[in-house]
Amino acid sequence: MMKRYAFMAFAGLVGPLAFGQQPDQHWFRPNAEYTYSYDSNLFRIPDQAVPAAGRGQLSDTFRSVSTGLIIDRRLGRQTINASVKVTRTDFNRFENIDFDGRDVKVNLNWRIGSDLSGRIGNSSAKSLTPFTELNDGGRNIRTSDQKFANAVLRLKPSLQLTGGVADAKFEFDLFVQRPRNRRIKSQDVGLDYVPPSGNRLGLMLRRSDAKFPNDAPGVPIRLNDYIETELKLRVDWKLSGKTAVRFVGGKTQRKHEILPIRDFDGVNARLIATMAPTGKQVLTLNLFREVGPVDNLITSFTINQGATLDTVWVINSKFRLDGRLSYEKRDFNSFGGFTSDRSDLLRNATLSLTYSPFPYLQVGVSAFRDTLDSNQAFRTYRANGVAANIRFQY
Repeated sequence: MMKRYAFMAFAGLVGPLAFGQQPDQHWFRPNAEYTYSYDSNLFRIPDQAVPAAGRGQLSDTFRSVSTGLIIDRRLGRQTINASVKVTRTDFNRFENIDFDGRDVKVNLNWRIGSDLSGRIGNSSAKSLTPFTELNDGGRNIRTSDQKFANAVLRLKPSLQLTGGVADAKFEFDLFVQRPRNRRIKSQDVGLDYVPPSGNRLGLMLRRSDAKFPNDAPGVPIRLNDYIETELKLRVDWKLSGKTAVRFVGGKTQRKHEILPIRDFDGVNARLIATMAPTGKQVLTLNLFREVGPVDNLITSFTINQGATLDTVWVINSKFRLDGRLSYEKRDFNSFGGFTSDRSDLLRNATLSLTYSPFPYLQVGVSAFRDTLDSNQAFRTYRANGVAANIRFQY
């Protein structure tokens, strides 16, 4: 079966390439990718749950074949961006979790006159739920559908009014995870100062209404439903020609319809700094402190704090090196509204090398290490992995 998928993807893409057409002559770009991966602890099983002699049974290799299409089309003053990707993943040992995935995104950038512009978009995805969230070995497929629309009205040369709405749905097909199904509707309004330099300084007010339609058996209806209000400062600022920062942060209040002792009142913030010391290196530092989502009845929410460092090094016209280091500390809030004793520390290190012998062909190899250290027994785990992939893009 995998040979058939690979042949279809290869033939569908290489056929147009045989005519020698250049990518910039067309507003659509088909692509195909084949990836072979190894993971030493696929289900993220805690170290203490399996004796050392049996840890080899936790590993697996798997193959993924994907085909897709990228669209970038300008129609007058409007621009349409879209992408479609379908993926088939087959596991060698744990065949019970083989799955078909998809990822569809459509975005319209619109403009009316010289003072009014905005975006309308939709994204839909279907994938296997990461085993960092559920490690019982079950095949849990997560689907999401997110719609949004926003607008920017220029009031004065350096002042603009913004507004937007969004509607996001998340669903899980595994029965025990269906209480996590949720729909979140949000509205926001903001006012920004935009000087001639292109920088931005503004305030945004957002309200989100979250509904969980499937409460756990024996639990009062609407126990997890909440309304969240945020007042945030927004900053996009170029410190120099090589350094820029983005900050979004401020007061966040989350109130539940039932059991207000589970409410959250605190600060959410995220700072992103991008540095390009040379024309071939880019560093991105991401610092954050945010409240995590409601996952079950024992934990109301988590306070997630951490940092991520991404680096890109274009070695030459054919080689590129990408790296990531991430650190995240999660403090769990108990059902009673107070911080519980549980605290998790997640670390990740990833390194990948990409070789592009031709503009339409990329060959890559990557390696990663994931760790989770917890102060509670039977939660700490380690995982290592490697992958090799080949990608064609017309």
